[in-house]
Amino acid sequence: PSMCSGANRGFRTRAFEEVRRYENNLFIPSGDDEFLLFNIMKRFPNSTRFLKKTNALVNTKAHSKLRSFLNQRTRWTSKWKFNKNWKGRLSAILFFLDYLFFYLAIGAAFFGRIDVETILIIASVRFISILIFLVPVNRFLIGKSSFLPLLALQIIYPMHVLFMGMNSIFGSYTWKGRKYR
Repeated sequence: PSMCSGANRGFRTRAFEEVRRYENNLFIPSGDDEFLLFNIMKRFPNSTRFLKKTNALVNTKAHSKLRSFLNQRTRWTSKWKFNKNWKGRLSAILFFLDYLFFYLAIGAAFFGRIDVETILIIASVRFISILIFLVPVNRFLIGKSSFLPLLALQIIYPMHVLFMGMNSIFGSYTWKGRKYR
């Protein structure tokens, strides 16, 4: 649920009022939609649903300028530390550690500390796991599966996650004319 943005969520006014709107996260510059969702899920257990209909999808364009894109992604990733939902926090930490340890293992293989075959086995298991998860998602979103782009993204995306994770802790971003650390 945390991957859904405010643009594609609906909720009852009563639920919004009962969780005191956005009061719990007014000091956080990003994530009001996600924190609202978690507050509603906590107050009304088993009440949220995913509507798996292509005509219910909401698409938004990515930023075309690199600085704007990095600011947006840093803002998005920096909210993990404010997440009161332990599953959300743990998920962010585990994703970061997964990619970090994978690159450390590649480095260890480069220096002869780990066999290259071991790295290839780990990479294959990781890729197959991701395929099992992403192929149905990809088919739902665009109607087909694209194996080669997914393979290429397995090289690029971990670098993105590591960079954005470090940037969310040590970097800063600008949003709506204000600078945040």
